[in-house]
Amino acid sequence: MDMKRNFLLLASFLFLGTLAWGQEAKTLIGQDPARAANNLHAYEFHPVADTPAPAGFAPVYISHYGRHGSRHDISSSTCDRTLALLSKADSLGQLTAAGKALLEDVRIMAQEHVGMGGELSWRGGREHDQLAARMAERFPAVFVPGKEVNAIASTVQRSIVSMAYFMASLRARFPESVISMTTGERYTPVTRLSGSSGNRTTSPVGDAGPGSGGNRQGGPQGGPQAGQGGPQGRQGGPQGGPGGGPQGGRQGGPQGGRSQQGAPAGDFSAFYATIFVNPAQVRDKEDILTGTFKVGSICEDLDFLGVDIYKNYFTVDELYLLWAKENDSLYSRWGNSVESGYAYGQTARPLVDDMIDKADAALAGDKVAADLRFGHDQPYMALCDLLGIDADGGERFRAEEAHDHWYAFDIVPTAANVQLVFYRDATGEVLVKVLRNEKEVALKGLQAVSGPYYRWADFKEKFGRKKTWSIEFDPENFIAMKQTIQTASGPVEVVYKAYMHIPYVTRPLDTDYQSLCIFEPVFIGGKSVDASDAPILFSNRVGGYMPVDDSRTTDVGGRSGGDREALALAAGFVVVVPGCRGRTVQDADDNYIGKAPAVLVDLKAAVRYLRHNKGKVPGDTDRMISVGCSAGGAVSAALGASGNSPLFEPYLKEIGAADERDDFFATGVFSPIMDLQHGDMAYEWEFGEVPLTRTGELVDQTLSAALRKEFAAYEKSLKLGGINGYGRLTADNLGEYIARYWLNPAATLYLQGLSETERTAYLADKAWLKWDGTATHMTMEDYNRNYSGRYKALPAFDTFDLHEAENGLFGNTTTDAGHFTGFSLRQTSGDPSATLDPALQKVIDMMNPFTYISNKGCAKHWWIRHGTTESGISRAAMVNFSTALMNKGKDVNSKLFWDAMHCVDKDPQGFVDWMQEVCK
Repeated sequence: MDMKRNFLLLASFLFLGTLAWGQEAKTLIGQDPARAANNLHAYEFHPVADTPAPAGFAPVYISHYGRHGSRHDISSSTCDRTLALLSKADSLGQLTAAGKALLEDVRIMAQEHVGMGGELSWRGGREHDQLAARMAERFPAVFVPGKEVNAIASTVQRSIVSMAYFMASLRARFPESVISMTTGERYTPVTRLSGSSGNRTTSPVGDAGPGSGGNRQGGPQGGPQAGQGGPQGRQGGPQGGPGGGPQGGRQGGPQGGRSQQGAPAGDFSAFYATIFVNPAQVRDKEDILTGTFKVGSICEDLDFLGVDIYKNYFTVDELYLLWAKENDSLYSRWGNSVESGYAYGQTARPLVDDMIDKADAALAGDKVAADLRFGHDQPYMALCDLLGIDADGGERFRAEEAHDHWYAFDIVPTAANVQLVFYRDATGEVLVKVLRNEKEVALKGLQAVSGPYYRWADFKEKFGRKKTWSIEFDPENFIAMKQTIQTASGPVEVVYKAYMHIPYVTRPLDTDYQSLCIFEPVFIGGKSVDASDAPILFSNRVGGYMPVDDSRTTDVGGRSGGDREALALAAGFVVVVPGCRGRTVQDADDNYIGKAPAVLVDLKAAVRYLRHNKGKVPGDTDRMISVGCSAGGAVSAALGASGNSPLFEPYLKEIGAADERDDFFATGVFSPIMDLQHGDMAYEWEFGEVPLTRTGELVDQTLSAALRKEFAAYEKSLKLGGINGYGRLTADNLGEYIARYWLNPAATLYLQGLSETERTAYLADKAWLKWDGTATHMTMEDYNRNYSGRYKALPAFDTFDLHEAENGLFGNTTTDAGHFTGFSLRQTSGDPSATLDPALQKVIDMMNPFTYISNKGCAKHWWIRHGTTESGISRAAMVNFSTALMNKGKDVNSKLFWDAMHCVDKDPQGFVDWMQEVCK
């Protein structure tokens, strides 16, 4: 009941808005305009007090990460550019007396930056001197004479100088301590963060530029964004294949405070009137506005100059608008935002591991008093994200809501710091408390011994390296989210619980991939719903047989999931989005760990996790519907057909999957790239005598004919009976069968939906598409030659040079790509009798949905769709599979979307309606 009551309160908070918080931020900026500088606001030294430790415990060790202190702008470009614009305006007689004063202030700032880009300021040195003094005064018992105080810094000079000030202050107070300081590229994963995980790395990250929303330290230009698969440096790149995200926007930021590009939105007339004689005549006034704001953000850091641009030239309202835009930008990229916080926090994993390892060593050896690290704001924020201390209470917010909850000037000022203070009693038990900017903070999800004091063993269990993971679902570990979804009846606002990034096996090889997200609707259109027994949409976002990094999943929708996920949520379904390994994933030893059948193994393990937690996870685990498109469509088909197949048991046991069923109730398949070992021959059967669209030339007809002959034998071996008493399917009649039951019905439905004028215009240049007033009549040859064309060369999938994604799917632990058909193997090896390795052939068969047509665990209900304009795969695979399922008595809804490209879903609402119907 408490959990439900808490959620209802939180949901009400989401609905009612957060005016009070926004007003608080404006009030705080009014009290000190320098706070509008966000992450360049100088550190505020507030009084601090320590909650008494439990009886018998005393401080013995400190682990610290600190951002460098106040600094100059990264380069002089912002000052120089703003100075040039103001000088131009002055030369044109456009500046008032105040404008001329601003020009001189900016000139002073520009002159100070000559040769000083990014360097620590005097104030920055004072900040670290004072931080060390306060640490010494607060925890003197830690600094026992003769004990070591070790410090490392990033190789960036401002960090090194910050370290020097801090350590000099400690040495003055504890002259008998053994002080050491060092720097070097060796320490980059700890001081600047490389985000390494196995062989996956991103560039080191440093500081955000003043007001720029950009990383000028040489790292990536931004953190992961909502709806994207993440930086290309991560294995697997984008999460999914073609397909857009859910329709409908989200609530915006403060009135006038957010603008997609160009001039900032809002009323800045007071600034313009102060600076310009006639603002309407100034072409560059917006650039001068933003440039002045950026220059102003560094003034407090260079307080010795006596320049205060914020106080002298801006109103509080103007500063608030400019602050809010930059504040939200910082939070979206490096804070613990819904969109990217989890993924960004993982880049601090090396830092947390270092903290744990050094703390254990210090506590065991009793020779080290403190380990101190000096770096930058981005790693500091990643550390806060990972520890869940980015906001009080561990809350996460959407980026556009940050200005109402999260203030960069408070969370990440210059010299921002995280301190872990360790306490021990006479029995040797160790407690730890965490300080953010010297203030005690609570750790969400950990049970405190008392106040802010936690058992060190519990801390390590939650944040340290894990060999095994629990697969017990925690119903309280969710965040509340709100999304506006466009449905057939209009926009619907959905409030839902988001259970994020849950490992689904006990021995994951990589939790970024082997974890899942669960989205449970709670309010739909303002009405409370109970989804505890709702059907579950299991939506894989696989594209190109690449991995899906679950840490990048932010909400329902997104690439490949798109409208289907969002509409299902709005219809009351529980939506599950799993991560999984894919063909490019490697471990720390550069071995490939995501080749076939890893994608199916992982997704089956995710299904088993849900069934293992039946009754605890939201939704009915006996009414699960799999869905995916492209390679994800083939994966969905294989999942739907292979339920409970014993072929996967050894793989599932290896990663610690639950001992449960993995079958599906129903399956959605869109544009499947499936039946790969027969894909080349099917492609030649359909397109062998059709010229390549891009060249107008035929492929090698000798090789094409050989593949067409193989297809004829394959089609005969399937022994499929066509629907509606059509008779046995062969390579000779398959084209007519597809035209009769798939192509013509698709074209007919499309044309029937047009007005008479639209239909006449559409048919004007399509003499091959015969229309009798009610239906179309075309042959497959007409369709191939005049409409679809040939997209791929020969062979279409198992290419001779191994460059296709499917070749990568069938590599092995040490080889990136391999052949998966005897035809291509014989052609490239020159051995006419060459055959595939039996072990590889078994894996190829495991990936093929046709393997499981007679499987007892094959899903009963199927929704299968393909586009008619895509020619990246033959329609034979989809039609053969649909027919085979129908021959087995399955309920199959199989159609083509006319004039639809790869993975385009022309009827997402129809799919949701179908799910609702079969789940009755």
